[in-house]
Amino acid sequence: MPLRSERLRSIQQVAENREQEAARELGRARAKVEESESRLKELVAFREEYTKNFLASAATGMEMSRLLEYQRFLGRIDQAVDHQKTVIEQAKSVYMRRQQAWGYLRGRVLALEKVAERYRQQERVQVDRKEQKEIDERAQRMVRADLLP
Repeated sequence: MPLRSERLRSIQQVAENREQEAARELGRARAKVEESESRLKELVAFREEYTKNFLASAATGMEMSRLLEYQRFLGRIDQAVDHQKTVIEQAKSVYMRRQQAWGYLRGRVLALEKVAERYRQQERVQVDRKEQKEIDERAQRMVRADLLP
């Protein structure tokens, strides 16, 4: 019959696999947050550059249709910035959920490791006791054999 620590090993393996998959998902979620934040920085930088160009053009004089075109496009950029902020918040929310899931699974793996270690320690004690008992019995047999004529 397999030892308790050996039977627990398959359960530990499943828990470790789940924890590793959760860690990969956490990494993907973090990458999505970073990618979304990078995209927002690009949009903000583009808006600043576009505004700078608009102001330079407006300073030298500009037709009304061109002014309205600049304003409409700035409005679209602002919408894109707002949308990207929403994307970031959603990505952060997913990241937080993934982090909690990984933390729970990591705790489970650590708990199973402690239980397995306790089982192994108990098994070592049992083996040591059995060996000591065999040594004691052997010693008694030798003493009896020496005492017999």
